[in-house]
Amino acid sequence: MSFKVLAISGSLRKNSTNTFALKALQKIAPPDFVIEIANISDVPLYNGDLHEQGEPQTVTELKLKIRQAD
Repeated sequence: MSFKVLAISGSLRKNSTNTFALKALQKIAPPDFVIEIANISDVPLYNGDLHEQGEPQTVTELKLKIRQAD
């Protein structure tokens, strides 16, 4: 049995400590854990006024990754 984990760092900084920690976790995770780091740099802040126009493609893709993760 394997597990697919989607990791999201809340920091968008190039040298983010949180993102660095997630990358380190990818390297030391057991073989039955697949850890994908989601890039949220293109995900816009929520704006309910724009919701009627449909969600941006980046949001659709992130939602799919979340649904596919364990």
